[in-house]
Amino acid sequence: MYRIIYIKESEKLSLKLDSLVVENNNDEYKIPLEDIDTLMLENNKCLLTSKLMCKLMEYKVNFIVCNDKMMPTGMMMPYQQHSSGTRIILNQIKWDDNLKNFIWDMIVEKKIANQRKLLELFNKDINIINKLKEYENLIDNGDESNREGHAAKIYFKALFGKDFTRFNEDALNSALNYGYTILRTNICRVIVAAGLIPNIGIHHKNEFNNYNLADDLIEVFRPIVDMWCYQNMNDKTYLSREDRMSLINLLNGNIDIGNTNQTLTNSFQKYLDGILAFTETGDINKIIFPKVETFKEYEL
Repeated sequence: MYRIIYIKESEKLSLKLDSLVVENNNDEYKIPLEDIDTLMLENNKCLLTSKLMCKLMEYKVNFIVCNDKMMPTGMMMPYQQHSSGTRIILNQIKWDDNLKNFIWDMIVEKKIANQRKLLELFNKDINIINKLKEYENLIDNGDESNREGHAAKIYFKALFGKDFTRFNEDALNSALNYGYTILRTNICRVIVAAGLIPNIGIHHKNEFNNYNLADDLIEVFRPIVDMWCYQNMNDKTYLSREDRMSLINLLNGNIDIGNTNQTLTNSFQKYLDGILAFTETGDINKIIFPKVETFKEYEL
């Protein structure tokens, strides 16, 4: 298993013999880049060498930086990873509205199904569960009736309580935002590695968003973060360092996708591969989705 490196305190990060060198208080630690999946940097006073950053991209390490509030604010992605990048991009540009609407309908249906299964797992209101099941069968033509939005309104309150409001400035919402961002950055990496342009989405089309495609693909995985938050953020007043590390560690968890057990990181690749295979062959059976109710955290 690849390692997720979380840097809270360090004076300098540099490169030596294809290894990350972490220097702090006269101590030095070396980690081979080939062992690293994700490098998370919370210390914004740390010095980095450009040589290290180039090597991080060469080894396709997902490099995430955080702001003063410890929230992820950006990531570095390699440029032109795929050998057939031009062909893949041209095919992506040719995806028509009918194709995109069909894929989006499937994504929304599976997202709502995963939300429903999460409510079932925690024995929540059966009326809301039945309503979500109803919504799953009402999605059509790119979800023009916005069943996704209607589902979200009743789902979050059923899971976290009637007083919960999404995007409030509280510990629970901070945990949700942090967890979603971790998933989003790793999905972005898979998108770029596949030779695709992350700006060009299936449903999301914001011209100021560089990650529209990631915001499409993440939807079916969001309930994994919701599950963790439900189990770990009750009555907490702030998002602790331990909480942040646990959210990052979700990437090492295991989930069923396409009847195979995969790490969450590997499941992103399987999921995207299936969608790309569908766009090329038209075979709906190529698309496989994660089963959120099977997710198991990796124990640190």
